[in-house]
Amino acid sequence: MNSMDYVLAVYNEKSFSKAAKKLFISQPALSATIRKVEDEIGYPLFDRSILPIRPTPVGRKYIQMINEINAVKNNFYFYLENMENLATGILVIGATHFFSACFLPKFITAFMRDFPGVAVELVESNSTELEQKLLNGDIDLQIDSRSFNADLFSSIPVRKENIILASPKNHPINQLLEPFQLTYEDISYDRHMDPEFPSVDLHLFQSEPLLLFKPGNDLNNRATAICREYDFQPVVKMYLNQLPTIHSLTSEGLGFSFVTDTLVKFNSAFHNVVYYKLESKHAIRDINAAYKRNRFHIRAIDQFITQLRSQIPECSEEKKSLKVAQG
Repeated sequence: MNSMDYVLAVYNEKSFSKAAKKLFISQPALSATIRKVEDEIGYPLFDRSILPIRPTPVGRKYIQMINEINAVKNNFYFYLENMENLATGILVIGATHFFSACFLPKFITAFMRDFPGVAVELVESNSTELEQKLLNGDIDLQIDSRSFNADLFSSIPVRKENIILASPKNHPINQLLEPFQLTYEDISYDRHMDPEFPSVDLHLFQSEPLLLFKPGNDLNNRATAICREYDFQPVVKMYLNQLPTIHSLTSEGLGFSFVTDTLVKFNSAFHNVVYYKLESKHAIRDINAAYKRNRFHIRAIDQFITQLRSQIPECSEEKKSLKVAQG
C-alpha cells in the first residue's frame, strides 16, 4: 500500500473512517497520510466541510492521474506476463554471415511460427564485433563456434560440427580414394559419423593447393593444427573470409578446402564436390549459444537455445527418405 492507494480508498468510500477500516489502519494514521500528500502538492484533495466528503477540483485531477498510473502499471505487468509466456517480446540474435545464412534460418522460422508474438532481430557481423555487442547488451544471444570468456558469458554448446576435407569432384586423386569418399547425401545422413567409416590419410593431399580462412579465424587455426598433426605445411593457394565462398571455389576446381558438415548439410547446391572424413582431435568443435552473465535475460533466450539443441528441422524428412533408400 502507498499514499495513492489511501487517496483512492477515501475517494471510493467517501469517508475517512470507512476507508481506514477497509485498509486495516487507524483513522488518525490515514488522515495523517492524506494530509502529508496535500502538504506536498500544496492543495487539499478533499472537501471535508460536507458529508459525504468529495474531492476538490485538484483532488479529482489527482485521482485521474492515479488511475492512469495504475493503468500503465497494469499494462506493464500484463506485458511481463506475456513475455514470460512468450506471447510478446524481442529477441536479438547475433551471428556471423555463415551461421546467419546457413544455420539459423530454419530455426528462426520455426521459433517465429511457434511464438508469433516474439519479434526476432538478426544482427550479422564478425565474431569479435558480435562479442563486443553481446558484452554491451546490444544483442541478447550470440551463435558462434568460438570459445567464450567464462567470466563474462554463459556459453551453451547447442551441437557439434565436424571439419571435413572438400575436394573438387573431377580431381584425379579421387579415383584412388573411392572407398573414403562422401557425398552431400552421405553427410546429410551423418554417414561420416559412423565409427566404422574410414578416415582419409591427409598425407595424400599434402602437395595439393588449399583454400583457407584468413589467419585468426578458428577454422584456420584448426586446419593448420590438423596439417601439423600430419607433419606438413599446407600449400595455401588463397586466403578467404567466408566459408561458403571457399566451398564454392572448391566446387569450381580451384583447390581443396577444410569445411564443416554444418555447411554441407545446409547447402545442397554443390554436387561437384566430394568429401573426406578426417581423423583429428581438431576436427570436432562446438557451435555455442552465448549470453552475458549477470544480466537479466528473457525466457525467449532459453526457448531458442532449446530449439537449437533439438534436431535440425529440414534434415529429418530427408534422413527418413535416405534411411529407407539405404535400408
